[in-house]
Amino acid sequence: MQRYELFHNNSSLKIIKISTEQQNAEGILFSNDLDISPLVNNFINNYQNITFLCPTEELVEAAFEKVKHFFRYELAAGGIVTDNNDILAIRRYHKWDFPKGHVEDGETDEQAAHREIAEETGIDNTQIIHDLGTTHHIFRSSYFDGYVLKRTHWYWMKNLGSRNVVPQTEENIKEVRWFDKKNINTIKQDTYPSVLTILNQWESIQ
Repeated sequence: MQRYELFHNNSSLKIIKISTEQQNAEGILFSNDLDISPLVNNFINNYQNITFLCPTEELVEAAFEKVKHFFRYELAAGGIVTDNNDILAIRRYHKWDFPKGHVEDGETDEQAAHREIAEETGIDNTQIIHDLGTTHHIFRSSYFDGYVLKRTHWYWMKNLGSRNVVPQTEENIKEVRWFDKKNINTIKQDTYPSVLTILNQWESIQ
C-alpha cells in the first residue's frame, strides 16, 4: 500500500509498504542505514522519480522522516468547495488550483481550511462534507535559500452562502471561477499533479 507521494513539479518521490511477495518490485529497498542524500538530490535537481520500498510500516514512517530532514516542513489546509453542480477553482501561477494555505499556530486543519477559502475566494460560509486526505508537494522557497515540503490536508466542502467570489490578488490569485462539474477536465488539463491527485480522490467518492 502506497503511503506517501511527494511531488516536485511533474516528478514524484513515493514511499510504499511492500509485502514479502513484492520484494522484487521496481524501486529502492529502504533501510535505516541507507544514504538517501544522492537520491533526494537527484529528485530535486534532476527531477528523477524515486520509489522507496519499505517492508514494514515502521520503515515507511522512518523513510518519510528521513526525507523530511532535507526540507523545511510546513502544514497547510484547503478544500474543494461545491455548490450544487458547480466546483470552485482558483487561477494562480498560470495553473488551476484549489484554495489552501498555511495552518496558523493554534488552528486545526479544519479551521485553517475554512479561513483560507474565505480569504482567497471570498466564500466565507462553508461546511465540511468529507475528509479527502493529504497531499505533499515540494517547491523552492521565496523567503529563504532552500526548499519547502508542504503537507496539505484537504476537505470536500459545501457552500452555504453567497456564490459571489473575490480573488485574493495579494496571494497572486488572478481568478476565482465556478466550474460546472461537466467541465472538470478544464481543471485537470491545466493543474499540478498533487492537485490532480486530490481531484481524482474527490471524484471517486461522488
